[in-house]
Amino acid sequence: MKTLFTLAVSFSFIYFNFAQTQITASTLTPTIGSTVKTRSSTIEPINYLPNGINVLWDLSQVFASQIDSFTYINVADAQNPNLAPNASYVKRYNSGELFVTLNDSAYVHDYYHPYQNYSFIYDYAILFNLPMTYGNVDTNYYTGVLSLPGATTIRTVESIQSVEGVGTLFTPEWHLEDCIKTKVVRNFKDSAVSTQAVVYSSDTTYFWFNANFPEPVLSISINYSAANQQTYYYNSFRLIENLSTSKADLYALKIHPNPSKGIVYLNDLQENYSLEVHNLLGKRVATYTLEKGNQQIDLGYLESGGYLLTFTGASGSHTQRLIIE
Repeated sequence: MKTLFTLAVSFSFIYFNFAQTQITASTLTPTIGSTVKTRSSTIEPINYLPNGINVLWDLSQVFASQIDSFTYINVADAQNPNLAPNASYVKRYNSGELFVTLNDSAYVHDYYHPYQNYSFIYDYAILFNLPMTYGNVDTNYYTGVLSLPGATTIRTVESIQSVEGVGTLFTPEWHLEDCIKTKVVRNFKDSAVSTQAVVYSSDTTYFWFNANFPEPVLSISINYSAANQQTYYYNSFRLIENLSTSKADLYALKIHPNPSKGIVYLNDLQENYSLEVHNLLGKRVATYTLEKGNQQIDLGYLESGGYLLTFTGASGSHTQRLIIE
């Protein structure tokens, strides 16, 4: 985790110089045997579009409705390792196994092997190119096989990926700095083997990456129905327990009440922190030193509005948003 940086957000967004975060194949390498739990929701997210550097993505109103998990395993331990023998590792779900390849230029879903016949099968689907830094745009083309019971379709995909921002991500359960947001737009051209009929469709997915994790920390998929172009949202983000203990303590910091009339409380701090308070124009308006245990802070002298509170301790730094009424 990087040390403290200044977040500056307003409706017009004010940007400062920022050392670009870079995600590479080495940072996306998982620990074999570890299990990742995620939560999913179909609720439309709030404020996920702002782009740029030092931005705040507030998805704190996206509430989870389903818990899922997967485990990283070696290719040799897969049910059928011959499906993609050159893959880097396999993600094992309850419904099947996903073969993943990492190299210096791409993160590739080689093959999905379902345990049920009704699942889709994608061969060689490139999700994004590496390294990822703010401002990058990549275009990938790949052809795969889309398999359904009793039917096989040849799928050609143009995948356009742009790296649109670096900043802090807020979810209902945690906040995480130095996240890279990518936007992937896929244009699908499906051709039925029997008829060679071609059908076009597309979808868009937003991913948030952080160099501390081998998988996206959050994703939002926007799918368009071929019948009426209705938009469907699907969100999935990691549970906080997948962080290390020290990071879990850091991101478990909760300011209450929020919104506040001015007095705020922090319970059971696990270490000493320095606190900086910035308004939404990026100006520092207060600093504090906080010791372990329970703390009370009086911010009643500040004007009503939104503020960013950044805590820095031995575990790293963490920013929360506070509304003063």
